[in-house]
Amino acid sequence: MYFCSSQSKKSPFLLKDTFFVDFLIVFIFVIILVYFLLIYLFLKTCDQYLFVRQNLEIDLYIFATSQLNTMFCKPHPHSRKLLQQNIVMLSRFFFSSLLLYFFFPIFLFFFFKV
Repeated sequence: MYFCSSQSKKSPFLLKDTFFVDFLIVFIFVIILVYFLLIYLFLKTCDQYLFVRQNLEIDLYIFATSQLNTMFCKPHPHSRKLLQQNIVMLSRFFFSSLLLYFFFPIFLFFFFKV
């Protein structure tokens, strides 16, 4: 009979498509979580960054005045280490945001276009 046909017109790629869509959703969710974690770490180190920036300005002032032979003092020993750590953190934050907002949409566009 026509209405009782056991053969249904299912897509042979239905299982693959659902797996791919689920994988894509989980992948995007993980990237968003990592991005918010990086934002949290950036905001956590923001106070440190301001402290290091103030120390760096003091170090620059001390360097300028020592060059004029008006004052001589050694820079704060921890300011350069904190500055290097914050530069690394800011570069990671920048490249992760670049990856998320620039390369990932381009990848998705070309992947779905093909």
